[in-house]
Amino acid sequence: VKEIVFGGSETILDETITSELKEEGNTRDLIRRIQEMRKEANLTPQDIVSLSAILGKEVHATFTVHMAEIKKATLLKEVTLEKNNTDPDPLYLVGKFSK
Repeated sequence: VKEIVFGGSETILDETITSELKEEGNTRDLIRRIQEMRKEANLTPQDIVSLSAILGKEVHATFTVHMAEIKKATLLKEVTLEKNNTDPDPLYLVGKFSK
């Protein structure tokens, strides 16, 4: 749900998940996963690093479209992406950091 509009005595909630909402959610999930990976790698917020990653097809498309936003939110200076077309998990992400 992106927005709730109140009007009159009835409120209607549109639960339709559009492709834009799905992509926005995937972007947030991807940022969260990269932040978790940074924590697991004992990186600090001051560490600006590079990421090499193998991504599922859907995540690869999302990452490519929202590259600048993801890099800024996760403090990445460089990103090298590889697409894994065979993984059934649409949010598949395997990566490693380098300073």
